Amino acid sequence: MRLSCIFISFTLLLVCRGQNNISGRSMVFKVRAPLTKCSVFCEDSVFLLERENSFRVKVKDKNKSIKVTLEGGNIISHEGEAYTCRFGSSGIAVITVYQESSKGLRLLFTKKMLVTEPPLFFCGIQLDSASKVLKMKGCQLYAYSKYYGIKMPVVSFDMYFAEDTTKHSVKPIRLKSDTCIISPEMKDKLLHFQCKHSDIYFHNIMCIAPDGHKKLLSPVQLKVKVDSTNTKELNLIYAVQKKIF
Repeated sequence: MRLSCIFISFTLLLVCRGQNNISGRSMVFKVRAPLTKCSVFCEDSVFLLERENSFRVKVKDKNKSIKVTLEGGNIISHEGEAYTCRFGSSGIAVITVYQESSKGLRLLFTKKMLVTEPPLFFCGIQLDSASKVLKMKGCQLYAYSKYYGIKMPVVSFDMYFAEDTTKHSVKPIRLKSDTCIISPEMKDKLLHFQCKHSDIYFHNIMCIAPDGHKKLLSPVQLKVKVDSTNTKELNLIYAVQKKIF
């Protein structure tokens, strides 16, 4: 076996020399450098708005210098492969990893993550649910964090009220509150809500996370309809839904 390998190597050497003599020049073989392998590992399947989130960036070639960016949030610290990030609102987060070199930046890896927010409660009604009763006492607008098991009070929000939604030229009335409690004027609009001719939604909902940072929640709309199952008296059913613009 060893003699065969020596014979093959000697034959290839003679062929290469023969070709060099014919062409009068040496042959050059270009070998591409292997691609740098990169992966991003997140702590959970989604990022949570109310907490600091973690992810790891793993590059196979440790000698490579990298740059990590985050769209939709902020990287607040990192140590080695571990990164910690924070978000101010829900949506889509994009983690991008670049390789740094004298020629500039080269894209290595991109990963998208969903940033979810805690469910909002308005007068005791959770988002995407309905009730016949509006609980007007205490904190009327707050988010509930299942991760921490606590309420996240709203510190400010805007309420928009349109008296006649059949007229597109009618601009909604904007009311503002700097607490988690609706103002007397807001309460008056709720009590005079007409199912077919009124529209109420809440925007710029700002709450405080357990770490003390403000978080912007998605706009919601208060839907009201008449309880058709009760024929003896007029009852309204209230529902809280995400506002679709």
